[in-house]
Amino acid sequence: MKGMPENILGVFESKLFFVIKEHWPVTSIELAELLNEDLNDRKAKKRAYSKYSYYLKKMIQNKILLSKKSGNTLIVWPFEVEKYRVIDSIINEKPLEEKNVKHLL
Repeated sequence: MKGMPENILGVFESKLFFVIKEHWPVTSIELAELLNEDLNDRKAKKRAYSKYSYYLKKMIQNKILLSKKSGNTLIVWPFEVEKYRVIDSIINEKPLEEKNVKHLL
């Protein structure tokens, strides 16, 4: 990671990051709900999905968030959570699968 997320994120992205830290794992639609976006109709949901997915993908590229796709749904959580998982596996001598750790190296 290039630095602390607060130093490389814009105002809106920082707001998203702090919401994600509090409510992980989260999807783009869940983020929209948490931020009180209007999701009354299909068009509004699609707009919110596109808007939040854009910012989530940007944060994934900067290695601030990790993600997993479930169907068409992008699920994200903070990168630091994965680091804690690795530390826990070392302390408790429970090896993680290589595919789950290679992005941390």
